[in-house]
Amino acid sequence: MQKRHELVIYEGTGHPGVGSIVGLSNAEIARILGAGVILVLRGGIGYTYDRMAMCKSMFDLAGVPLLGVIINKVVPEKLEKIQYYLSKRLAQDGIEILGFVPFEQELGYPLLSTIIKDLQAELLSKDDNIDCPVEDIIVGSLMDIEKLQPETEYLLVVSVSRLQAALSNLQTIWARQKMRPNLIGVMLSGPKSPDMNELAFFEAHGIPVAKTNYDTYETIVKISHLEVKLNTKAPHKIERAIELFSQHVNLDRICQLVGL
Repeated sequence: MQKRHELVIYEGTGHPGVGSIVGLSNAEIARILGAGVILVLRGGIGYTYDRMAMCKSMFDLAGVPLLGVIINKVVPEKLEKIQYYLSKRLAQDGIEILGFVPFEQELGYPLLSTIIKDLQAELLSKDDNIDCPVEDIIVGSLMDIEKLQPETEYLLVVSVSRLQAALSNLQTIWARQKMRPNLIGVMLSGPKSPDMNELAFFEAHGIPVAKTNYDTYETIVKISHLEVKLNTKAPHKIERAIELFSQHVNLDRICQLVGL
């Protein structure tokens, strides 16, 4: 591959120490390949610097050069502050910052299909619309009517026994605000199976329904811990990520650092 291309990018998995159990950590692999490293760090100040210092120590131990860092997912309101303090501190260490990439909420939305897979849920309807992003969650038993936003696409998480009550509340909201049903999907929780007649409304509106054996609390916790990654099922996300990196990362400088 190196003979066919001017540049080969190797993506490490997790932190620099992953793989140490078999003597092939990310740092060791980089040493074997003779590759320099660019660290991608989550935006912040203290946490970000601490993380950098920890990661750099393993690369230093392996004799792998740190070419620079990219600060990713920076909260836009804190961008100026983070740029000032991190740039000042890292300059003292002789570490080059290659870009500050702002956080974009849309890229963090999980696809409904990803949630279904992670929960090992059974899809009870057609799979036509399961590759849509979930922007927020409605918990059927804790529904706050005043906080629902008409423009947000929600996933309804509710136990089978509370499904009809939750749907009735939502229908009241939709009728009052004269809006379309803004559910991207329904995740039924618990061991009980639904009567398929109870799903008629969702089928009529093309809203996917799935069922997991986890209870509602466990379902919410698992979704909140879900690590969202870009994949080919959401090409618009990939395009937006490319735009962000093109705008906020010094790609010309990276090419210089690797000798292109």
